[in-house]
Amino acid sequence: MRNKHELQSGTAWPETRALVAALLPEASHEALTRILQGAHVVSARSWEEVDQVVRSHEILSIVMDPLIRGDDLTPAICLLKRFPRIPALAYVPLSPQYFRAVAKLGREGLYGVFLHPLPDSGRRLRKLLEQFRSETLPGRFFGNLEPWAGRLPPTAARAVVDLFDKPHRYKTAADLATQSHLSTRHLQRKFLALGGGTPRKLVIAAKILRACSYLREPCLSVEDISQKLGYETIRVLANHTGLIFGCCPSKLRKELDDEELLRQVLEWFYKPAPRAGCERRFLFSSFAVARPL
Repeated sequence: MRNKHELQSGTAWPETRALVAALLPEASHEALTRILQGAHVVSARSWEEVDQVVRSHEILSIVMDPLIRGDDLTPAICLLKRFPRIPALAYVPLSPQYFRAVAKLGREGLYGVFLHPLPDSGRRLRKLLEQFRSETLPGRFFGNLEPWAGRLPPTAARAVVDLFDKPHRYKTAADLATQSHLSTRHLQRKFLALGGGTPRKLVIAAKILRACSYLREPCLSVEDISQKLGYETIRVLANHTGLIFGCCPSKLRKELDDEELLRQVLEWFYKPAPRAGCERRFLFSSFAVARPL
């Protein structure tokens, strides 16, 4: 069976990087960073800072020591309730005190527990993070995109991975072309030759899918989400959701489930744009019919 990160040319498909927010003692943090070599571990020094990190970064998971600031589990419980859709993991030493703590947090939404030091060199943790990534809306879209994107030039394929990894860094198709080391026109031709959408559509899709994931977090406002994704104004975000879904961002919080969101974004991306000549003929025809006799 072919590896899902393998391009058709045989070139290794570039891995995306997981962003993990960590509130851990120094020794545990160093071990986690060493184990997750393909991930970016964003360190926090307090519960308040964890909240700030999650609000300002595209976090895949939270890894924490729930007793790092004492026996009071209230901050950890509040964090779980504020970000219910971000999987939170406890990374703790073996002790009865921690067992009692994680048992209580399990009832409040804690996803799982890992013991320090990790007995399997972190293989189970890395596999779990890969599962988290593949289950996100951007990850699922990217999974559908791989057979198509795998036929792009290697530099463009790496740029597409980077786009879905860090959508906040991209505003236009020109940004994607620059990252691909191609001209915008050349990248456009490559996309169209493969029968997919345009580079502009792909940039919008990557940002909107991430926005849809954030909209499921009740503590994040539309303004927060707009800033996290690098939009200059909320209006641009609203224009993009209008293009794909025909509604403003706030309506996406509850109206569509993940399956429907994904289906509509995929359909919008692959739907061919009308040819300019056909559009002009349609407009002329409509004008002619509407003219008074």
